[in-house]
Amino acid sequence: MPYPIRSGSLDRRQALLGMTALALMPWRESKADTSEESATWLAKFPALERQFNDAMATLDEWGGQAQTSLSDYDALFEAVRSKAGAYWSEVKLSQPKRLVAYDQAYRSRAEIDFEHGAVIIETLDTHASTDALVELIKRTLSTPVDDPSVDQGQLSRKKRDGIQGLLKGQVVDQEGRNVRFAWRTDRYAKWLATHRVETERQANGKKVLKVNIPLSKNHLGVRAKQFMPSVEKASRHHKVDPALIMAIISTESSFNPYAVSHIPAFGLMQIVPRTAGKDVFHRVYKRTGMPSKTFLFDPRKNIDAGTAYLALLDTVYLKGIRNPKSRRWCVIAAYNGGAGNVFKAFGGGRSSALARINALSAQAVYQHLRTRHPAGETRRYVLKVGKAHQRFKPLV
Repeated sequence: MPYPIRSGSLDRRQALLGMTALALMPWRESKADTSEESATWLAKFPALERQFNDAMATLDEWGGQAQTSLSDYDALFEAVRSKAGAYWSEVKLSQPKRLVAYDQAYRSRAEIDFEHGAVIIETLDTHASTDALVELIKRTLSTPVDDPSVDQGQLSRKKRDGIQGLLKGQVVDQEGRNVRFAWRTDRYAKWLATHRVETERQANGKKVLKVNIPLSKNHLGVRAKQFMPSVEKASRHHKVDPALIMAIISTESSFNPYAVSHIPAFGLMQIVPRTAGKDVFHRVYKRTGMPSKTFLFDPRKNIDAGTAYLALLDTVYLKGIRNPKSRRWCVIAAYNGGAGNVFKAFGGGRSSALARINALSAQAVYQHLRTRHPAGETRRYVLKVGKAHQRFKPLV
């Protein structure tokens, strides 16, 4: 996901000042009872005093933003935690590559694992009729691409004829046939409710009825095609390689439009509203504020905003990198870990890092990011996106 401390209000200089402030914080706390001595000591170094005060203001600002963002995430699932916790030993919540949605009573739930291609349906109503299980299965398999109730961790209540939504083309029945239209969906749901129901026990001893439904082997590619028109439109508008956009989406969310993480980040490209989202709003859309959760759960808007951020990294933050392939590797790393950490990986400040990057081949830049970037997550991210980019290049 876009680096969570990257925004228009927090640039590289302020991040460095923040490091200075953090280094001084133990000193400041230990001298809390001798504030006059502290102020006198710091006053001897005017430049350091200004930097320290600026840095503390920056940290305070970001700290408030981070707390608010985390509160937004907590609010998103507060109902799930409180209500589902009354019934389930393990309260499952949605993640970037896993959608979890509950029914209105919080006694049944569905989990779609977008990475591994599996649907798991569970209910505590152990005496549920076959018809009730069939309806629960159909309701899950027909999950639409964009439904605000699913954003909130609830099973969709929209009526669908067959599998025409998010899982379209990804469900194969017991005969190996694609399940799409209503009659085949009904038949497959009845077969599952009759032949594939297992009984398990929770840690609290309550019984659970469980149905496991595998998705087709090519589920990722089929799902990706649903979003191709939006990717191509954003690619043309912001002049970003469509294969790179697809690779980022695949790595971030496995094409789950309901993706959410604790950062918090939302949607297909896992955009953090108060950092990358705010940056795009201000610099690209020329709008005040930042994108809402509703905005980012809209696949088309999410793809456009994420692509706009890739363009910002390419044409603004990393524009000093002359080799396009080298710059692409750095953009990938920056999308995950921030442009500042890309420069840090190559040592020194921005100017010296750019000089080192421009003196290397694109392959050497890639290897350096894979082995020398300060964040292990980013080192792995560059590898994953690079492989995904190669897979999607022939498709766009």
